[in-house]
Amino acid sequence: MDPIQGMVEAFNSRDLNAYLANFARDIVIENGDGEVTMAGQRELREFYSRLFTNSTQLRGVIVSQIQLDSYVVYVVTEEDLSGIELEGYPTAVHCLCIYRIEQGLFAHEWELM
Repeated sequence: MDPIQGMVEAFNSRDLNAYLANFARDIVIENGDGEVTMAGQRELREFYSRLFTNSTQLRGVIVSQIQLDSYVVYVVTEEDLSGIELEGYPTAVHCLCIYRIEQGLFAHEWELM
């Protein structure tokens, strides 16, 4: 299974281990300003463990996707990423995500919200 398909299925079922299996151990996630918001699977696990536990109605659908070599870009609208129940976060998110894939895993992510 490709990492995008695996990520979406694991996200929607809130399966933490299956979700993390799509990311490199040294994954780096940056926001639109180039600030690192998470680094490594440990930080990813801590964040998504809280998100999946608290957000019983969590649902994500990729609206549009483009792949060029080792980069994937996709768009998610507020209608397609909702059910977020996490302090400090909106209940729905509109974002553009850019991933670099290495050896079949997400190695770097840029989130523009």
